[in-house]
Amino acid sequence: MSSSDKPPSVAATLQASMALSIEHPDDAKTEEEDECFVIVAQDVRFMVHRSRIESRSAALDALLKLPVDNPQERISNCPVIRVEDTAHDFLHLLYILYGLCKPHMSVAPHFRILAAWARIGTKYDLQDLAAHTLTHLRILFPTTLAGWDNRDAAGRRDRFRPQNAIEALNLFRAVGRPDMVPAAVYLCAQLPPRTIRKGTRRTDGVPEKLCAADVALVLHAQDCLRRHGARVLESACCFARAAPDECARTHDSTDTESASASDTRVDACYDTLVSKIRVASAGVMHSNSQARALVNGDPLHRGFLEYIAECADADDHAGIRCVGVCSACVRPAREHFESLRATVWEDLPRIAEVQNEIMPAWGLDVVE
Repeated sequence: MSSSDKPPSVAATLQASMALSIEHPDDAKTEEEDECFVIVAQDVRFMVHRSRIESRSAALDALLKLPVDNPQERISNCPVIRVEDTAHDFLHLLYILYGLCKPHMSVAPHFRILAAWARIGTKYDLQDLAAHTLTHLRILFPTTLAGWDNRDAAGRRDRFRPQNAIEALNLFRAVGRPDMVPAAVYLCAQLPPRTIRKGTRRTDGVPEKLCAADVALVLHAQDCLRRHGARVLESACCFARAAPDECARTHDSTDTESASASDTRVDACYDTLVSKIRVASAGVMHSNSQARALVNGDPLHRGFLEYIAECADADDHAGIRCVGVCSACVRPAREHFESLRATVWEDLPRIAEVQNEIMPAWGLDVVE
């Protein structure tokens, strides 16, 4: 590949790799005494010192024993070893081996970094790195609905972009993490069908494509999630419950005239809520509708729940002319729609076709 054909990310990787030539005065061997190898990942060359790699793991020891394709090929009088890793992944491996990156001190690494750590940690049997990476990935791809709702907390949304979803699904297939597959399938299903079929590219330009089986799986998941969304929407359109007793007790009065006014307020309170829910669901085809995510196949979206919460009156229906809804009336509606979201979450392993591998642990916050 000529320099003009290199994606900018590879050029940046090559420039960053120059940092690996710094000296470490506390080493047992000086650079002059240490045996060096040139390791080629894609079209990027890394000069690596044996002392930095050996004894870290059996897989890394084996790396230095790989047969040299061409014994006559030497760079800077060093033997050349070629690996199948991407330059991006191998660079992050060297960052760790040379002490230029300490993963356990990384507070919120981006998904692209976590993916590289997961691949190299698994391939080169770096167990501490793999375990640490898993801790971060569990936040982005949880097994509980509460964890899913927390993944978009401040500072986490920027760690994962929609286009990372295909890489994530391929990653979990490769490293054997079926417990993270349902969340990855859900996120893949939010992508346009063309992207699902054609794939995306990693940050370093490496293409990521789903296998034919996973393309079919994700497209089927889109249909399943749209049906789930339609059921939630139908429930909203037909939503009707008896006014909760708590609301009636809150405004109870022994005075007949006051009681009549109180009953009117109770009816108006709950009728207002029912009306708001039905109006919101009926307006789903408008671009500003809180329920639009449901028809787009995102039934876990919290927008509709947040809309219901906004119906609650700050003064808890303290005045007759209040147009809000008391918290007692909002509570059963919120619980109803939370239960519908929980049904969707419980169905994800089946949709992702991993129910036999991860049940009954799905929905439990399991720590390994």
